[in-house]
Amino acid sequence: MTKKDLIKSVADMQEIPQTDAKEIVDAILDSIMETVAEGEEVVINGFGKFFPKVRAARKGRNPQTGAEIDIQEKTLAAFKPQKAFADLVNGD
Repeated sequence: MTKKDLIKSVADMQEIPQTDAKEIVDAILDSIMETVAEGEEVVINGFGKFFPKVRAARKGRNPQTGAEIDIQEKTLAAFKPQKAFADLVNGD
């Protein structure tokens, strides 16, 4: 499902114009991204949790030369589904 498909689905389910559904979907996604970027979690009951996850600095290797390099710490966006969502995906 693409963002366009999601907007159409929301519009159909709520019987609203797609332009209104697009504003709603965009607002939700923007809010989630801004909150996680600020270092906070977004928990949607029955769905899951979006949260920032820090990947520690580490040593790596340049695949062309084999030289050891330093890889800096990096913060990533992560998602963990809640049990109800995970069970639905697994067919339980």
